[in-house]
Amino acid sequence: GKTITFSMTEHLTALIRNGLPASRTDFFGGYAEISFGRLVFHANTEKIKTFAPFIPQEGDNPIGETGAVLRLAVCFYDGKNKNCIPYLPFSQLWIRPRQEKDYVQPENRPAGGRLFKKLLCDRKIDASKRDQIPLIVSEKNNILWTALSGRERTAIPKEGEKAIRIELLHTERRSSE
Repeated sequence: GKTITFSMTEHLTALIRNGLPASRTDFFGGYAEISFGRLVFHANTEKIKTFAPFIPQEGDNPIGETGAVLRLAVCFYDGKNKNCIPYLPFSQLWIRPRQEKDYVQPENRPAGGRLFKKLLCDRKIDASKRDQIPLIVSEKNNILWTALSGRERTAIPKEGEKAIRIELLHTERRSSE
């Protein structure tokens, strides 16, 4: 994240001291102003394209305003489909954006793992799109699948057992840009 500099602090102090109705100071992601005698911060959410974590359901799960949909279906694992994870009740799963210390161990990578952030950088994913990539995690926050690297090495179902098949669909953006 970004930090507040001394210059920004000086502007904010001047804003509080002067309190002029038209006074405002810009910050990353928004601005601050005096409104009705109070200091008010305004966030600029136009450029924020992320989504709130949620418990999925069987069927289509729209991923916020990203234009993506995760279709989840219960199936029996045939030993071939790389987009299946072991079955858990949907109430024990979460779909969420990345978090700072997420550590992934993709099935298709050599032994060991890496920070998800490093994987995003290595694959040159634009910084503005990184928080749009959905992850499926257990209720204990163990990553099972990511839209970027697929299922985790620790999330391979046993052949013939109940599983959840994951399909990532892209639709038109719902928000205007």
